[in-house]
Amino acid sequence: MPFWVYGLTNPFSLFFYYVIFEIVLKVVLGIKHIQWRFNFKWRLLIYFILILISIAMNYKILFTNDYRKSLVDASPIAELSSEQVNRLEGVLEKFKDYDFIIQCDIEEMENHPFLSKTCYMIWHRNKPFGGLLINIHFYNYEQDAIEERQLRLQENRFAPTNVLERRYTRIINDNNTEIILFDSKMDRAGHLVPVSNRNLRSEIRLGNAVISLSESPEQHQLNKNISSDFIKLLCELLAE
Repeated sequence: MPFWVYGLTNPFSLFFYYVIFEIVLKVVLGIKHIQWRFNFKWRLLIYFILILISIAMNYKILFTNDYRKSLVDASPIAELSSEQVNRLEGVLEKFKDYDFIIQCDIEEMENHPFLSKTCYMIWHRNKPFGGLLINIHFYNYEQDAIEERQLRLQENRFAPTNVLERRYTRIINDNNTEIILFDSKMDRAGHLVPVSNRNLRSEIRLGNAVISLSESPEQHQLNKNISSDFIKLLCELLAE
């Protein structure tokens, strides 16, 4: 939500507008020598009622995170074979060939107790403008990746301060893949002012690898999220 929209719907701002309107009205009527007979207490009561109506109409925007189901399309993952799922490590270098991947750092994790390799990528898009952060962790053993996902979900379930991660859609496929689509959440700027961007997160397990996706699309462009484009391209590379 743009700041100007918030300014028009915020009840505290509306109260300020009403006060300004009252002052301007008195000045205009005074200049034109028109007597304003409407009792001030009644006008104040009307303004107060309008403020309550504004709060009721915009309660979700002003005082909640306005959760919405994720619109990330992860259906192509279910169409992969088990053999294709295990090709992930071999296709990472191919992402460097795309201009919209502005960063692709692959690191071998020698002597790490759980990880064998990590990959960090940034997908940049101009129209509509946006960016996707991609983190991929390859575990030494598939069971470690499975336990890591289960542990994260259990921790999120009992973390009252992290409400975002307590709302998600979980998809388990027959090809040894698992997808967690977290509900999108309204972002807020300083002083908790709502903005038009929404926090969108997804996590995907392909065998022994866990992929974390994070982006902040405009709320009217949630159906054009980059996460869906990444999943589609990834599955195409795996299926080649």
